[in-house]
Amino acid sequence: MLASNLLSASLRRWYVIVVGVLLTAGATYLVYDASEPTYEISGTAVLLPGSSTVPDGGNGFLYLGGLNPALEVLMRSVNSDATSSEILGDDPGVTGYTVERDSDASGPILLVTATSDTQSGARSILRAVLDTLPVRLAALQNDVAVPDAARMSVLDLAVDEKPTALTNDRTRGVLGVAAGGLVATFLLTALVDGLVLSIARRRRQRRERLAAAPAPEDEPDDTGEATADVASARPRKKRPAGASAHVST
Repeated sequence: MLASNLLSASLRRWYVIVVGVLLTAGATYLVYDASEPTYEISGTAVLLPGSSTVPDGGNGFLYLGGLNPALEVLMRSVNSDATSSEILGDDPGVTGYTVERDSDASGPILLVTATSDTQSGARSILRAVLDTLPVRLAALQNDVAVPDAARMSVLDLAVDEKPTALTNDRTRGVLGVAAGGLVATFLLTALVDGLVLSIARRRRQRRERLAAAPAPEDEPDDTGEATADVASARPRKKRPAGASAHVST
């Protein structure tokens, strides 16, 4: 019943629907144009053991076990506020980066993800973080005086070439404005239709009351009769007894 009434109101007040849809389309475009997408790019790096850990002629990738504790220390160092300030600086367009252990791998592999509001910015951040990994690892090993033969190293594995545009926020904003505008349009249409119908109903009822009211009867004109009665009721003047008629010759 409500849907039927709303449809009837929309058909009667189609001009309100047209104006509402146009305004909603304009607001949706403004939100879409103002919401810039965020770009994301990622890369991976593996932590390798020192040469003294690998036998002569051995494969270093087969001796990755036991490096996860060192990986955790390196992650905390790169994610620290001090390192983040060195990498990001004061660029207002920079969103940030994350360095975490790759959950899809069993070895000491780092997953680096950089985000920015531009593609070039995302690529620059990723490259800066990957270049910082061996620097921070060397500094940490210097702090504990690790011998050169036992020093671990970092090797880049895979780096994305093109950032991916993240449009979830833009899509949510556009859909929210569009849905809100359409709902407001239909509610306004129902309100306008109700007001117009109410005014028309009151006018019709007023005309019906005026048409049903009895016409006033014509009252008789008693002006002449009242004048005659007043004249007849007025006393006549009497002539004095000693007065005589004066006849002129």
